[in-house]
Amino acid sequence: MGQRSDGDLLFERYLAESGVVIPQHEPDLGAGRRIDYPVEIGGLTCLCEDKEFAPTTQSVIPGSMQDLLKPIRAKIHDAAPQLRAAKELGYPLVVVLTNPHNAPVIMGERELLWAIEGDPIVRVPVTTSAPPVHTVGRNGELRRDHAYITAVVVLHERLHARDFYDQVAEQSRDKAHEERIQAILAGRQTEPDGGYLFTHTFIPSGADAFPLPDVFFRGPRDVVWEYSYEEQRYVVVHDPRTALPRQLIGR
Repeated sequence: MGQRSDGDLLFERYLAESGVVIPQHEPDLGAGRRIDYPVEIGGLTCLCEDKEFAPTTQSVIPGSMQDLLKPIRAKIHDAAPQLRAAKELGYPLVVVLTNPHNAPVIMGERELLWAIEGDPIVRVPVTTSAPPVHTVGRNGELRRDHAYITAVVVLHERLHARDFYDQVAEQSRDKAHEERIQAILAGRQTEPDGGYLFTHTFIPSGADAFPLPDVFFRGPRDVVWEYSYEEQRYVVVHDPRTALPRQLIGR
C-alpha cells in the first residue's frame, strides 16, 4: 500500500461524509497495478483512481483552448493506464480529480465536458438556413480513447460561510446599498466555520465501460451528467437542487 496523497485524504473525507466505509488504499486486486480505492456501497463496487492537481498547476489564460484544458486532460490521461489494467475485473472504472491545494485550475461544467469530449466549436451550415450549432471538435481525452473509463468525478469543496453570505445577499437584495453592507458586516459575527465536499460526475458513452450504478456519487449536493444517445448531448440525471432535465453540449 502506497502513501496516501492529500487528494486521497480529501476523497476519503468525502466518502466518510457520505456515510461510505473508507476502503483500503491501493489493495492488491490481482490486476497487475494497484487502484487507489475499491469503493463499495450496498454490495456494489466501483474502482476509483484519484489524481490530484499539484499546487503549481494552473489553467493558462489567455491562451488556446488546448492550454486551458490541458491540466484536466493530463490528469485523466495519467489515470487511464492504472484503470486499464483493471478493466477485466468487471467493475466501473472512475477517475477522481481532486484539488486539495486550491491550484488555479478552471474546472467548471463546460470545461470538464470540453476536456472529455473535445474543444468547443461552432458548426455553421452552409447549404441550409439552419442556425449555428455549438458542438465539439478535436482533442477530447475520452471521445475516442480510453473507452473503458466509466466516469470522471470532480471533487469540490465549499465553505459554509459562502452559503451563509449568499443567503445574506439574497435576503438584503431589495435593500439600499448601505443596508446591504451593514447586513454583510453584521454577518461576520455569526458566519459558520468549516465546509463540505460534493462531486460533479461526468459519464461519457464509453463502449467498453461498465455502467455506474446510481448508488455512487448521488449525494444531496452531488450532480451527475450523462451522455444521452437519444438527446445527442449530456443531460443532468441527478441534481437534488433543481428540476430535471438540464442539457449541456452535444456532439
